Order: sequence, then C-alpha cells, then structure tokens
Amino acid sequence: MSNNKNSRQPRIDVAKSSKTTRGKLRQLASDPSEEVRQGVAENSNTPPAVLQLLASDPDKWVRWAVAGNPDTPPAVLKLLADDPDEWVRSRVAQNPRTSPAVLLQLVDDPNVLVRSALATKFIKIPPAVLQLLASDPDEDVRKCVAINPNTLPEVLTVLTLDFDPDVQEAAQEALQARQAAR
Repeated sequence: MSNNKNSRQPRIDVAKSSKTTRGKLRQLASDPSEEVRQGVAENSNTPPAVLQLLASDPDKWVRWAVAGNPDTPPAVLKLLADDPDEWVRSRVAQNPRTSPAVLLQLVDDPNVLVRSALATKFIKIPPAVLQLLASDPDEDVRKCVAINPNTLPEVLTVLTLDFDPDVQEAAQEALQARQAAR
C-alpha cells in the first residue's frame, strides 16, 4: 500500500461510514481523491443535493456509485441515464428509484451491458419494458428476460419460440417453474 493510499484511507473510511454527518459528507464531496468522493456517493446519508453534484463528477466510478445509491433522486438518475459510460447507465437500470419512463428510455440503449442490466432488474420493472426487451437483437438480453421472474407468461411463451436454443430453454424452464408453483 502506498503512502498516498495510506493518507487517503482515513478520509475514505469517514466517507463510507453510516455515522458521518451530512455536513462532513458535503465537505468530502469535493475531496481531490476519487475514492473519497466515491465513498460519499455510496453513503446512504449523503444529501440529495450532494448526490446531484457528484452525478457530474469527472470520474466515472464516482458517477457509477451515485447511480447505484438507492437514495439517489429519480431526477438525478434521469440525468445519469444519458451518461457516456455504459457502466454508469447499467447501474441506473438497476436502481429501484429509476422511473418507468427512464427504464423505457434505456430499452433503446446502444450497449448490450445496459440492456442486460435492465432485463435482470427484478424490482419495479414495468412489464412493458420486459416485453420490449424480449425482442432485443442480443440473445443474452432475451435470455435475461426469460429468467426474470417479472416476465409475463405470454412473453415467455413467445420466447419459447426464439431462434436461440438457450433463450428457448430458459423460457421453457421459467414457464415450467411457474406451472409447478401453482
């Protein structure tokens, strides 16, 4: 461990602590260390205004942490849905506070990582999003839709006819599991 890392570690620990005050988190949000700012972005006590500030941080991992914070306001998640980095957008897709409108926007994301993250979202995913992703050009995305417990049976039935055998199998297994659970 370098001396530089050793000198940052106490600030990183404070940034990540659930006992850190909102005032101290505001102060640490402008720390020169990306790791400290990422710790602030991950902290559930970070005020919404600070999360909004960190959403435009030059470091993608700080923005990634903001996108993954379950307390990030929906308006900030909407902003991050247009982030140039696919890892940030994939975290937006997984955040439980992301609005249905933003989820629908992410269906058309050019990056398969983002669409796969969306297809594996199990909390608060509108059925319409899964239905749209069921016709995604990427077979991994369609397989994720088949595995998702929120996918409607009629969508699963369509996926049993998919040209990719892995998607067919995943959809058939999902339908069988639901029938067995009745």
